[in-house]
Amino acid sequence: MVWMPGSPVELLTENFVIRSMREQDITQRYADWWRDPELMAGLSTPYAGHSVERHRQQLRNQYDNKTKFLIGLFDKSTGKLIGVFFVFTNSFHRVANMTTIIGERDYWGKNILLELNGAGMDFLFGILGVDKVGGKAMARNLPTVFINKAMGLKVEAVLRKEWRMPDGTRADLLQFGILREEWEKRRKERSI
Repeated sequence: MVWMPGSPVELLTENFVIRSMREQDITQRYADWWRDPELMAGLSTPYAGHSVERHRQQLRNQYDNKTKFLIGLFDKSTGKLIGVFFVFTNSFHRVANMTTIIGERDYWGKNILLELNGAGMDFLFGILGVDKVGGKAMARNLPTVFINKAMGLKVEAVLRKEWRMPDGTRADLLQFGILREEWEKRRKERSI
């Protein structure tokens, strides 16, 4: 893939098209994801009742396809938007943080995250040239913890009672990370 900072990202996997979000991708269905209590519980944020226009405004104002990316995850067979990557990079330190959200419940538990996140990691290490990718997950968010470990990310820190939950309780937060050389070794081992 040839990519220039500021231009849209587009990646293809066997089953998905992964590309920069466009305003027309942000529909009422997308806005409804952020009202889903179960989805929001995994993010430890209050329910967001933003309008479609507010989400579009955030896309225009916050994501530049240089250091901040909102990347849609589309089912290749249907064209349906099923989730997003939020990616934030620091070009000086050559690190990135990636969060994956699957908003469409029909895709939950389908073992698609290895394919999706693998393409995301390849983009971050291969195209953006970062040296480390990280992410955070609540310790009690077992599906996210499992997928991070399955992808080779290591727990680098436990932030005790870091996040306040909507019900007022507190949850531990795990900081995950993987280095370029660890990802390259993992990719090489998997292609043998």
